[in-house]
Amino acid sequence: AALNQLLVLLAKDFVKLVAIAAVIAIPVTLIIMNKWLTSYAYHISINWWLLASPVFVILLISVLVISYQTIKVAVTNPVKSLKSE
Repeated sequence: AALNQLLVLLAKDFVKLVAIAAVIAIPVTLIIMNKWLTSYAYHISINWWLLASPVFVILLISVLVISYQTIKVAVTNPVKSLKSE
């Protein structure tokens, strides 16, 4: 398989898991934070982008780590790995 096919194959599962976690966590967090902040005399409203930006950063970091590890494994010589085992 080509390197870009390997990257897509491996990253797709991780991105899917992070997206599912974000879809579950963001609405729950918005509801809980808004209820908690209404008990204060001076409160602010939590915007959706305040919770979506960390999700974007997590997605970026996970794709970068997966890409790095995949490229590192793809360029190594398999004979070297078999000799050491």
